[in-house]
Amino acid sequence: MPVCQICNGLSNRDAEGKDWPWVGQAQDVRTLGFSGRNGCLTCSVLYKGLRMAVPSLFAAQIGLTYRIGSGAMHQERCRPFFTINVGLGLNEEAQVEYFLAPDDTCPWNAIGTAIIVSEDTQSDGSFKLAKDWLDTCTKEHTLCNRISPTRLPTRVVDLGRQGDGAVPEIRLYESQNEVQRYMCLSHCWGKYVSITTTTKTLAERKAGIPWSSLSKTFQEAITICRKFGVRYIWIDSLCIIQDSREDWEREAAKMAPYYQGAYLTIAASKSADGGQGCFAAPSAENATAELSGRTSEGELYSIHVRRVLPHWNHLRSHFSSFPLLTRGWVYQERLLSPRILHFGPRELIWECTEQTICECFGTHQQGIYTHPKLTHSGALLDASPTTAVNLFWRWRQMVMEYTSLDLTRVSDLLPALGGIALDMGRFRHVRYLAGLWEDSLVGDMCWSTWAYYAHNIAATERQLACRKGDPSAEEWRAPSWSWASCNAEIEYSDVVDFTDDAKVEDLVVVPRPATIFFGLELGFIKLEGWMTTATLSHFVRPMPPHGEWTRVFDIDRFGREERRKGPGCYFLPDFDLIARGNGRLNTSGVVYCMRMGMTESRVYSIVLDCHEKDGGWFRRIGLLTQTRKIRGYVDLYDGLKEKSVLLLC
Repeated sequence: MPVCQICNGLSNRDAEGKDWPWVGQAQDVRTLGFSGRNGCLTCSVLYKGLRMAVPSLFAAQIGLTYRIGSGAMHQERCRPFFTINVGLGLNEEAQVEYFLAPDDTCPWNAIGTAIIVSEDTQSDGSFKLAKDWLDTCTKEHTLCNRISPTRLPTRVVDLGRQGDGAVPEIRLYESQNEVQRYMCLSHCWGKYVSITTTTKTLAERKAGIPWSSLSKTFQEAITICRKFGVRYIWIDSLCIIQDSREDWEREAAKMAPYYQGAYLTIAASKSADGGQGCFAAPSAENATAELSGRTSEGELYSIHVRRVLPHWNHLRSHFSSFPLLTRGWVYQERLLSPRILHFGPRELIWECTEQTICECFGTHQQGIYTHPKLTHSGALLDASPTTAVNLFWRWRQMVMEYTSLDLTRVSDLLPALGGIALDMGRFRHVRYLAGLWEDSLVGDMCWSTWAYYAHNIAATERQLACRKGDPSAEEWRAPSWSWASCNAEIEYSDVVDFTDDAKVEDLVVVPRPATIFFGLELGFIKLEGWMTTATLSHFVRPMPPHGEWTRVFDIDRFGREERRKGPGCYFLPDFDLIARGNGRLNTSGVVYCMRMGMTESRVYSIVLDCHEKDGGWFRRIGLLTQTRKIRGYVDLYDGLKEKSVLLLC
């Protein structure tokens, strides 16, 4: 019997054994329907599955396209399901998966076995599975149980004793340093202002907290706690006195031990505020449907079809179904907790130090970079003097991941990372310096940001307010050599094999009163290295894809007529260098470049602005990278005879 030219029998090989080229190519959905009506059972099954899984798209009466999901024919490298993406124009797409339940059979080898999920995350079945995950973790995972039973945080929400038939009272409890099991809640505050504790309401909270005053997320988190038989839960907005800076700084500095000591962290990952709760209920739109029948040879088949359950990726764009994971504070809560139970939009997801798993088992098919918790625990586990460079790079990865997330208050930039810094400090044994580390300081200073684009001018103006010397600054946060002086997403390039060239001659820092992990009051570095002057210029050009005009800055040491800057030389400003305010250049286009170090492929230099009127100190204004192995490469420092020493603030 000839093979269908539309579906190829769901094989990634044609009749002659050659690769079938259709994977990833867009086709008109109607071709599946026509082929099915003309006798191809496979096309008929695929078409019926699409109509059952995405009826809203078909109801639109607009031309649809479909394509096989990326890698769907190669189960050894991806999800065990056969996936099809259905597209409606450019702005809407639904991903549909076909799979077998454990007892199902079908003639198509491309369709693998998966789990039918109830999509009701408060069901008895979901809680039984979560308890099984917890039981396995507490009994079998060595890495998840390295911390001995811990003492209660300063304050916890006491859910009362259960078992006497009466509904226990809920109150805020100030602990007496006792060792007790407790849970933590990770949640978004959002626009829905939940109940908080202040200096005026502290006594009231200790007397009792009415159930009706709690947000939906808090109520459901308490329900979860009680189902697991745990009496205490730590909730930041209730357990920290919100209008006391002293209490906030003291308690925020304890975030690391609080989350590390929690028996379980409950994550309301699907919710953007306290009004959306933890639990998800099944919907008709996402229901799993069954397709069954017989082949032309009389063979029975039974398969299931549904919209793909969302799973996060390392890319921020994949967090749309998990608003909690876009928040900066949550980053350290996630990495520090020994185990987390995520309440997602359609299923439960478990993360611990040794495992990431979900109800549908789809997370098993994702790469290691999808699971930063596993990556992080692996880096710390392997920490030793001979593998220190791994911690250097792991920290830079964390900075990139963390700065891509959102913070309501920019003043929280360093405090929201302080718990992780404190934890990593156990392995680094050197000073932590406003987001950088003393034992990798030269390489850590080779960060860059793209925040100077004109269409992001509001962000750059906020960023300038944090730079030293701006009289409009409400709070100076970090010196210019730290990425924490910028309100922007930070990028580190291939600095794994980085070799220092510059040398730190002296380092003076004054930490914040609360803890050095919250930032600095003052910080300067005396650097020795190869330094040259250069000319800074700028022009504007349209920036695709939307055509905004952006300023582009250029660095040239030798003069534009000679054009000796060479190809592969890129200047990345830290901010818009000619924006209004005190952040503007003081030197009319003359800047300084100091070579920090190099890898096999690149040379890294920081670009500086000199403030002679303030005693000759320098301020970092950007990063310059040069590609070494390229025709026409020119060493910007060629001809220099001696190194320079500068004071960088």
